[in-house]
Amino acid sequence: MGGLYVKNTMLGYLINLIAPHYCCSCGEISAVLCQRCKYDIVSEPYEACILCHNIAKPTENLCNNCSAAFLHAWVVGSRTDVLKKAIDDYKFERVRAAHKAFSELFDATLPNLPPDIIVVPIPTTTKHVRVRGYDHMRLVAREFARVRKLTYSPCLRRATSTTQRGTSRTMRREQAKTAFAAYVRSLALGT
Repeated sequence: MGGLYVKNTMLGYLINLIAPHYCCSCGEISAVLCQRCKYDIVSEPYEACILCHNIAKPTENLCNNCSAAFLHAWVVGSRTDVLKKAIDDYKFERVRAAHKAFSELFDATLPNLPPDIIVVPIPTTTKHVRVRGYDHMRLVAREFARVRKLTYSPCLRRATSTTQRGTSRTMRREQAKTAFAAYVRSLALGT
């Protein structure tokens, strides 16, 4: 499956010791998102359907009219304002430390999960891992699994190198149908 990190991260670690992050929301020197701003995000639950954006059942994020291959979906918030800035900085400006803030937001948003849940990251294209120096979703998923004491398994791989940025929602859904494949060995061993 290859290494998680492509670039040497020691320099980034040292720079963060000398020059810590500013909160994306309030500007406080502390972290990518300070505790107060993370609380502000999770205290206003996202209550829209993730498929059609109509009003959804509280905590389910699916409306009565939409059907999906899953029963529940949990959403931290809409990709606007502070969340948009934090996500864009994480993905496009190499703010690697944001993975901890996102895992904390997931931890605060998701309900208690059964202990046999396996946290599986959606794999990033190899090109984007090279550009960023890390697989952003692997970092978030691994940290979330660590915080919740759940099993983490990167058992999916990219089957294509298509990118979603700049494509329509319809095109992204079509691409997703063939973009991923399972590592058979990982599924069998649970690693």
